[in-house]
Amino acid sequence: MDNFENHLTEKTPLVWLLELIRFSKYGRESTLDFETELRIFILDETNITQFYVADHREQVVLPMENLANEIIKVINNDRKFVKVDKYDIFSFSRFGVEKESGMFQNILDANLSGVELRFTLKKYKENCKC
Repeated sequence: MDNFENHLTEKTPLVWLLELIRFSKYGRESTLDFETELRIFILDETNITQFYVADHREQVVLPMENLANEIIKVINNDRKFVKVDKYDIFSFSRFGVEKESGMFQNILDANLSGVELRFTLKKYKENCKC
């Protein structure tokens, strides 16, 4: 019997780190270990047949924005990291791409809505004897 779950609701919400865009290491004299720019997509299933734009925003986008804010709170409460004082949140009712003909194509083969969270993460060195 197959133990993998095929229902999207069992796999969402989904947090997807797009990639490391920029990664900088610091030298011996610095108290910082590294700095990196992150792009994180926080997505949940959306009902494309029954939701209007306002429904997408209320039922899916807003809860994913709240989750993005909680991610920032967790980082800011961890003394290993420099507090994140600036971050950007981009919301979208549908996660995908439009073609020239206007047709919409899902990126992850699922009907998703959510937010993109962008910020710079800076980590302190551990046991630093600078």
